[in-house]
Amino acid sequence: MEAQDPLKDLADIHLPDPVSLWPLALGWWVLAAFALALLVYAGLRYAIHWRGQQRLKAALRELDGAYHRYQQTARSQGLGGNAAGLEFLHGCNAVLKRVALLHHPAPVVARLHGEAWLGFLDSRGNTHDFSTGSGRILGDGGYRPTFNGDAAALHTLCARWVRHAYRSTDRSTDRSTGRANGAQVSP
Repeated sequence: MEAQDPLKDLADIHLPDPVSLWPLALGWWVLAAFALALLVYAGLRYAIHWRGQQRLKAALRELDGAYHRYQQTARSQGLGGNAAGLEFLHGCNAVLKRVALLHHPAPVVARLHGEAWLGFLDSRGNTHDFSTGSGRILGDGGYRPTFNGDAAALHTLCARWVRHAYRSTDRSTDRSTGRANGAQVSP
């Protein structure tokens, strides 16, 4: 008798189907949702920061513009430049008030004037330069008949306060109020 091969009737080895990436397992869906939420959060934070930086630049540009107009007018008028000085003083107060309205509750900030306004600026800027230094002139600036302040020191002080207001807003965790009463900084 002839020997028969017993393996001849066996079927060939069947490989399993390749593993598909789809449908994803639950863990991948959770990871994707978390990554998407993280990207949205980072995008919103960046947008808020970018908008704040644009507002900061606009406020500083307006302060610089008022200061340069004062310098040009004071140079052309000689030593005096009283009208230009009063206009510069008004410009500084206007920029500070708009920035304050943007970062603090409107009912508190809108009615401040005189000593209360200077105290507010000092407390929010961690300084005493508004109530005792070169910023003192802002307290009664709208009622002054003459401008006799140090414009360069006032410009530096106001720019520092504006930067501090935006820096402290970047660090704060309460952004729920956003802009107060639609106040805008840009001209």
